[in-house]
Amino acid sequence: MNREYFCKKIQIDKWNEVQSFVLSTYEKEIDTVNGAMPLLITRNTICELEQILKEDTYKIFGKDIKISHSILFFSKPDWQQPIHVDDQSQYGMYTSLNIPIKNCADSTMNWYLGEYEQSVVKLDSGITYKKLTMADDTVAYNEFIDRPYVVRTNIPHSVINYSKEYRVMLVVRYVENIPLLEN
Repeated sequence: MNREYFCKKIQIDKWNEVQSFVLSTYEKEIDTVNGAMPLLITRNTICELEQILKEDTYKIFGKDIKISHSILFFSKPDWQQPIHVDDQSQYGMYTSLNIPIKNCADSTMNWYLGEYEQSVVKLDSGITYKKLTMADDTVAYNEFIDRPYVVRTNIPHSVINYSKEYRVMLVVRYVENIPLLEN
């Protein structure tokens, strides 16, 4: 399996505009974050993001397409997220567009292959995911997500933040999966 099975770097011309928009819209939440947590983006904010990303979205899909939902994910300093897969039954999507917002240069996203046991976890925000216990937690592939990437979320994965600062990542899911290689 090669890199594009797990992730693909994407050119987002409006990346700086997205960063500025998210930082100003969620300034209070970003400044007062305490712990690792996801924050669901409101429908009104998603509509504004769709407008900012309209041309980039067309380049990715070759057509106009709506955002299904979006999450602002905060990773604590020096923290490793539990290995998990995103709950596809909740939204049906297994890819996301990850757009770095703040302090993302010193973190990796790791993917794992192999046998595992899973348990469903529901967060206070309403987001569910499948927490995994891997028989072997050897990393199959890892990538510094320091610029916009499409990432596969139906394969066991986790994020490690090596930074001394909170990492803030915008996760965008469209109503259709973003194409990646299948094998």
